[in-house]
Amino acid sequence: MGTGKKTTKKSSSVSTPLSSPNSTEQLIQDLSSGLAPVTPLESPVKRVFRWLGVIVLCLFAGFFLTGVREDWRVVFSSPILIAQNVLILLGILSSSVAAILLSVPGNERRKSTGVIVLIPFLAWGVLVLIGAMVAPEFSPGIGISCMADISVFAILPASFLFYFLRKGSVLRIQSAGFYALLAAAGVGAWALQFTCHNDELAHLLLWHFLPVLVLGFLGSRLAQFFMKRK
Repeated sequence: MGTGKKTTKKSSSVSTPLSSPNSTEQLIQDLSSGLAPVTPLESPVKRVFRWLGVIVLCLFAGFFLTGVREDWRVVFSSPILIAQNVLILLGILSSSVAAILLSVPGNERRKSTGVIVLIPFLAWGVLVLIGAMVAPEFSPGIGISCMADISVFAILPASFLFYFLRKGSVLRIQSAGFYALLAAAGVGAWALQFTCHNDELAHLLLWHFLPVLVLGFLGSRLAQFFMKRK
């Protein structure tokens, strides 16, 4: 006699947490409960105006501490000094706008656009270079204190501008750092127009323009440490 084994098939009905509407709603609630509220980022225009306000406050504080030259009105009477004022201010504005725009994804600049941004500072450099070359003698004098003043005047504007950039999403970190510190150093160079007594173009070339350029390149390196890629 053979005993036959009966095989019984078990119904394999697999149920998943997503099979019922209640489970789906619960999953959505669990996922949404862990999300932190997102603060909308300020527009680049607002950040530019906020940074310009910071510049004004820093300049007032710096002039209060260091004082201004007795003949500061000559800055507005000499054509060359007036041209420098205008070019430096345009360079500060264009560089800061370029840096802040780089904190918004999709606004990456081409190299040709970068040259356009630098036109005011380049024009300032050409102006003092030609003036120093045609001068009767090349007398730059000693300007170590000028370099120190540029750095002091640039510290707070650079810190605030780096803070604004960190709140965004900077993709081209080195370019943003270069523009940011170039703009901040430009603030220091503009302040020196009213504190430095040496108006010789050779002095302005060696101790005012070149430090701004060097600080700009230094900013591209510092940005790698102070601004993390998000």
